[in-house]
Amino acid sequence: MSDDEAEVMSLSPVSGGSREEGAQWPNLDGDLDGEGVIGASAPFNETDGSPLDSEQAQQLEALKQDFLEKLRCNAVTLDEVLEYNDADLSELLKDDFGYSTIKRNKLKAWLKKQQEENALAQQLKALRELQAQLRREQLHQLCAANKLEKQAVAHAVAGSTTKSTPSDRHLGDAASSSSAQVPGASPPQEEPAYAGAAVWTPFPGALWELISDFLESDSLCYVCRRLADVLRRRHMDCNVSHQILAAFLKKHKGDPAIRTLRVHCNAVRDEGAQGLVALKEIPSLTALRLHLAWNWLTDTAACALAGLKEAPLLTSLMLDLMENEVGDVGVQALAELRHAPSLTDLELKLWRNCLTDVSAEAFAQLKEAPALKTLKLDLASNYLGDSGAQALAALKESTTLKSLTLDLGSNEVGDLGAQALAGLKDAPALTALTLGLGSRDITDIGAAALGVLRESPLLCSLTLDLGGNPIGDAGAVALTVLKDAPSLAALDVNMSFESVGEQGKQALLALREVPALKTVHITFA
Repeated sequence: MSDDEAEVMSLSPVSGGSREEGAQWPNLDGDLDGEGVIGASAPFNETDGSPLDSEQAQQLEALKQDFLEKLRCNAVTLDEVLEYNDADLSELLKDDFGYSTIKRNKLKAWLKKQQEENALAQQLKALRELQAQLRREQLHQLCAANKLEKQAVAHAVAGSTTKSTPSDRHLGDAASSSSAQVPGASPPQEEPAYAGAAVWTPFPGALWELISDFLESDSLCYVCRRLADVLRRRHMDCNVSHQILAAFLKKHKGDPAIRTLRVHCNAVRDEGAQGLVALKEIPSLTALRLHLAWNWLTDTAACALAGLKEAPLLTSLMLDLMENEVGDVGVQALAELRHAPSLTDLELKLWRNCLTDVSAEAFAQLKEAPALKTLKLDLASNYLGDSGAQALAALKESTTLKSLTLDLGSNEVGDLGAQALAGLKDAPALTALTLGLGSRDITDIGAAALGVLRESPLLCSLTLDLGGNPIGDAGAVALTVLKDAPSLAALDVNMSFESVGEQGKQALLALREVPALKTVHITFA
């Protein structure tokens, strides 16, 4: 073996390793300067130069075929190339790849370059692993150095938001003893000690509970067994059909571990919806989201679901009743949710039901809810008119309401309804307002009336969906006075493309240049 070959072989990071995946074989056609053409020769014994017998020739042919198969699969290495003499390699490649002349050193040079690149990649990988290890050690050292401070802060936060109960104490200790609590689990193992750092101490269970409650998700349960013990069933997201609804309610009704629950129901009908009211018996339930769209529900189901007002700790409730057959009687029952003692967030989706102005009058009673801060009512595609909008304007009398969303699109709300809803400017605590009035009955008069919302003292965010209405340039220009609202920072206006002319479009688009408005979205649908 020549010195050049020995040097090339010494650069291989892994002897006998395969070529890096994705690399392309070089173009071996053509000659290199200073090199002659390598021709084919008959097989011979490299030791004494004598011709090979038939058995040796067969072995050599088998080796060649194996090499050829590896070459076709891009799995040949430089070491394997060097096992063949120039003539054999030239003949092998000429027969199967159509090369009339092959430069062995050209193939060697390319393989040498590939191995150098592979070696560099391995060095970079090792460097990244070393950096990651150093970061882990620094993190453990930092956590160990601040162990007492972390525990004090965590317990202080937990103590300010939860009462001390036997269940709380159990959860607080679960982080350090969860392995003993799981049936069939192995005894607790000591955490590994790192150089220059104390043994790793996990966060208290109460702190993980606060993080999980903020996320309202069960994702942390899948991190490790320790967190699964602390957070199991705390936040649930389930799909329930009418076949298993009874078993689901029997299993989870009264479960003290559940804090938030999201249930997607399929074909449960009135009977199943009546059973869902049993979820109020979950003692620690704070957030409930029931997806009941397209379940053929009627007033009977809505009246039953109103019983959720009796859930003692429920602060957030979402009822998706879209595409059902709920009417005024059901809505009058749902309005009783205003008596829920702890309810702060309420969302009712009743798109495409059977609601009239009577339903709007019932929903206006939600102004009496003692703790309600966020209210979202999707009443689009029903049978509401100006009288219904005038009734809903009474929500301005709520002293606690901070965020209000009213979607009255595809109803029969006209200029009188828009003028009434402009009175929401007098809501004393309102900071965010969304009005969905996409229809065909509001003109320039109604748009100009909505400009009065600029007088709302605390309103920071305003969204007006007026798409589909015959509002022209005069109405669009009248809406530009919203820039004078004292606290407004975000404005979103959707207008009809066909009715607004160039003058109105330019006037609304100029709102983007107002310094006080940090976010402006103007669309012409």
